[in-house]
Amino acid sequence: MEGLNSDKAFQAWKQFAITGKVEAKEVRKEIAESWKRCLSSHLGPYATRKPIRLSREELVNRRQRYSFLIESSRPFLQILESEVKGSGFIITLTDKDAYVLEVLGVEGILLAVDQYIKQTIDQKVRKY
Repeated sequence: MEGLNSDKAFQAWKQFAITGKVEAKEVRKEIAESWKRCLSSHLGPYATRKPIRLSREELVNRRQRYSFLIESSRPFLQILESEVKGSGFIITLTDKDAYVLEVLGVEGILLAVDQYIKQTIDQKVRKY
């Protein structure tokens, strides 16, 4: 598996996206399992089901429920953030249901994400 050609991995992903089957020798077991979890949760580039967005109150409640997780993981997230600084990546902490509890990363990306979230919340509020 060492030195795996990324073109082969991409081809394996495309094949998986079409058939739902993974060519085991082309990707690591953890990657294949991740693809399968995403497929079973209807997540992916071809998924038609949109992710559920929490209301501000639901998010606050969830963050309070997982406050120990957030606080205890923060030092590790900050170390990871320093390692990817300048790469354009962001780091997210999610709960067991994949709701985002914490986001760290490039300031510009975070501002864009924050604006998107606020816009989504504002649109929902205007509907009621």
